[in-house]
Amino acid sequence: MTPTLLNNRYRIIRALGAGGFGNTFLAEDSYMPSRRQCVIKQLKPVTHDPLAHQQTQERFQREAAVLEELGEGHSQIPRLYAYFSEGGQFHLVQEWIEGNTLTQQVEQQGKFSEAEVKDILVKLLPVLEYIHNQRTIHRDIKPDNVIIRKRDNLPVLIDFGAVKEVVTTVVNTPGNAMHSLVIGTPGYMSSEQASGRPTFASDLYSLGLTAVFLLTGKTPQQLESDPQTGETLWRQEAANVHSNLASVIDRAIRFYPRDRFASATDMLNALRSTQAPSIAQTVAVSPARYPAPPTPGLPYTSPVNPAPVVKQPGGQNTQVIGLIVAAVLLGAGLAVAAIQNQRQPTVEEPITQEIPTAPEEPVTQQPPTTSAPPAVRPSPNPIRETPPPVVAPSPAPIVESSPTEAITPSPALPESPAPAPPENQEAPPPVASLTGFPVGTPESQIRGTLGNPTKVSGGLWNTRAVLYENYVPDRVSFGYLFDRNTGRLRQSEAAFASSVEPEVMVQVVNGMLGGGASREIEEGVERVHQRQTKQYSFQTSGLKGVVERNSSDRIYIGIWDANLH
Repeated sequence: MTPTLLNNRYRIIRALGAGGFGNTFLAEDSYMPSRRQCVIKQLKPVTHDPLAHQQTQERFQREAAVLEELGEGHSQIPRLYAYFSEGGQFHLVQEWIEGNTLTQQVEQQGKFSEAEVKDILVKLLPVLEYIHNQRTIHRDIKPDNVIIRKRDNLPVLIDFGAVKEVVTTVVNTPGNAMHSLVIGTPGYMSSEQASGRPTFASDLYSLGLTAVFLLTGKTPQQLESDPQTGETLWRQEAANVHSNLASVIDRAIRFYPRDRFASATDMLNALRSTQAPSIAQTVAVSPARYPAPPTPGLPYTSPVNPAPVVKQPGGQNTQVIGLIVAAVLLGAGLAVAAIQNQRQPTVEEPITQEIPTAPEEPVTQQPPTTSAPPAVRPSPNPIRETPPPVVAPSPAPIVESSPTEAITPSPALPESPAPAPPENQEAPPPVASLTGFPVGTPESQIRGTLGNPTKVSGGLWNTRAVLYENYVPDRVSFGYLFDRNTGRLRQSEAAFASSVEPEVMVQVVNGMLGGGASREIEEGVERVHQRQTKQYSFQTSGLKGVVERNSSDRIYIGIWDANLH
């Protein structure tokens, strides 16, 4: 039985709702002269263990601070007045938004017109962009959680999912999170969110299906779905939509996050455009999760990220081979940068390797520069593709070829075929099954899992560098630095094509951290993938890490022993 007076201050007026996470009340603040009305969300934690309760309370306080910041920063998010714990339950005191939810609006007036839906999206997308810029995912966008405020007719976004996750997380004795219920509403929840890995694009997915509800008056469960792609078939229910709104919604509710808009601002710009949004960067969705593997003996072309074409002197176009850029160990990124910038890095233990090129279009050799090339600071990462800022001259352990040499074989000579793998070495697994190895893993264990590497060489800091170039063709390469004395892993790296799902990257990072990737780290990976930021760095449990998108539009992830460098 809920008392009529909470925290000896808030007098309950009436119940607004009840659910699995707790109850919601309309109350008045007896401490305020105006007796202002407020909404109180009463949340029930799933555990009653004292230590676990303390851990939950600390997380609750952190999430409440986030809600306070969001509400103070945007007028279309309810303000947080207070939070408290009472009777073993957590309470949020928030601004009361007078108005109807979108669900109530449809019940009262019927389906929305195309212009009305556009107007709501145009007013909501800047709110989402603000939320995402604060590194927060709403996770429960649906018609019930959007209120049309009575005083100004603006849509207000309520009921964030992060606090719900706090109280539904099961905590073990040391206070480590074991698992939590998936937060979101079935039908409006994307597949990646349903698996517990929401991204910023998950909010766009939910918003798109909210727009579908307004146009059709039907929930996602009431609409048919494509049996092959799983995408919602809604257009036949809204045949009166003639502008680009339908195309914008279609892209927002694509099954895979990579096929949706990169940000709320991108979706807003597409909505304001008089033309349908471009699908040039959208991968055709098929029942297969990933593109089919290359046919043996035939050149393989990525269906997602074709290599850019660069104009060479003399008017000839040549194709830059992005895979080679991604395939180099410790300092290979410097070699590529030197070719592009006419710089000659100083080398230590030089290793020459013939670099294959595209079979049909030979690359025109650049004339060597006559100026004295500056020294370049080497990258400590075997497969990092963009060099860090130049700090001081320092020898790079490996370069693949001199920047003044031709990077193609002589036209008179046949191109050397790639070496065939040993007979007992199995084909690499699909991308979805990839994992990472934590620092300290023996080299023998990694070789036993991945097979023979494509290259082994000396590395910095008394290490041996091992590369698995194109472990998944066109999509993923791995690199490792092993201690020369103990043979154990000191630094683990991966380079992904942009077409690889962020869920796969998070899965690999979690393996690199021994299963200890925090939500913040997972969101950092997703932010880089969604182009919210170019680089995310972190430090945890004696390890350092970085996630960054390089100039070749590939995503590099490196995690190393904090004492290594």
